Amino acid sequence: MFSAFFLPLIVSVLSGAAGALGIGGGGVFLLYLMVFANVEQLKAQGMNLIFFLPIALTAIFIHLKNRLIDRYAVLVTVPFGLLGAWLGIKTASLLEGDTLRLLFGLILAAVGFHELFKKTSF
Repeated sequence: MFSAFFLPLIVSVLSGAAGALGIGGGGVFLLYLMVFANVEQLKAQGMNLIFFLPIALTAIFIHLKNRLIDRYAVLVTVPFGLLGAWLGIKTASLLEGDTLRLLFGLILAAVGFHELFKKTSF
């Protein structure tokens, strides 16, 4: 009973905090869905995208209002982003769940190690 209510609450707070810091709350949410809620990888990624859409639309609206978006950059990069997303969906749908989970874990670990050990200059 405790974990049925408090674990999703804790994950929500951690995801929100990670997202607010700009480090991506989706990683926390995906790990929760796959490890604790036993949701398969492809479904968890789809759920993560659904949760992301309202937040992304709100951010776009605010940034457009404050004139913080380079419209030319958007016109140049969005088509390639959509192509990359489509290719990613097609690739993910061809892989088995275990293979997809392994690749996700390896990429997550690689990004984590890169962030830990990269040299920053201030």
